[in-house]
Amino acid sequence: MTKIFERDARLDYKFIINGSTWILDPLNPHKVSGGYGPNSELRMPDYVMPPEIENRPEIPPGKVLTTTFQSAQLGNSRTIRIYTPPGYETNTDSLGLILFHDGLEYLPLASAQNVLDNLIADQKIMPVIAIFVPPVKRTEEYAGGLQMKFTAFIVSELMPWVDQNYRTHRNPDFRATLGASNGGNIALWLGLNHPEQFGNIAAQSSYVQPSIFTRFENETKKNLRIYLDIGTYDIPLLVPMVRDFEKIIAAKGYPYHYLAFHEGHSWGNWRAHLDDALTFFFQPVP
Repeated sequence: MTKIFERDARLDYKFIINGSTWILDPLNPHKVSGGYGPNSELRMPDYVMPPEIENRPEIPPGKVLTTTFQSAQLGNSRTIRIYTPPGYETNTDSLGLILFHDGLEYLPLASAQNVLDNLIADQKIMPVIAIFVPPVKRTEEYAGGLQMKFTAFIVSELMPWVDQNYRTHRNPDFRATLGASNGGNIALWLGLNHPEQFGNIAAQSSYVQPSIFTRFENETKKNLRIYLDIGTYDIPLLVPMVRDFEKIIAAKGYPYHYLAFHEGHSWGNWRAHLDDALTFFFQPVP
């Protein structure tokens, strides 16, 4: 069996032996980390590895603090990580902020700290604070029965604590939230319900629940900027869903950035396009 891919395509894959044993391609040196361990990586000739994911020892790094946060709304606790950019301790500026869903995966699997460090060092984005928040019950919190309580946790518990303890810009134009798959769904939900908190929303390869479609289409346009991307080899349910949602926000007049890539539903895809969302939201001040 043969298959033809676009010259700039990039895909994760494994071989399956006897219908049950999954192995890496022994003849392919290219590997990429995923949520279930390493995968072999198909890189077509015109695919360019994203330079911003690489660690550059010559530039000053930001710092990442780890803490445990207790939620009264959800009755649980979770480990969160907070990134502060280089020079944070030596100035008094209020900074923009981005909240990452599936945050403890965006750090190792999407090289999020390297991306932030490199974009800041190259003056492609303004210095920002990043909050990396994991789910405890992912599907329920991001797209199910705990969605309202999770929203209250973010808006009434976590963000006030962040604003009290860090020099954050309170203007929602300088605040973003981002996620992939169901994490993109909760990012859209937070922006829809709390544009006073987050004026910038990024959804990568996102599920979009029906009520989000309906409300974006029928409610008054909110002060939001939206970043969407999708892989042409993504989960089949999601590809038309994201394309249809793009049509709704375009018709409504939202400022947005929509991109499609010849990739699949994977961290290799999402890490390569973090810079597209960040540079859309956080253009440096001239």
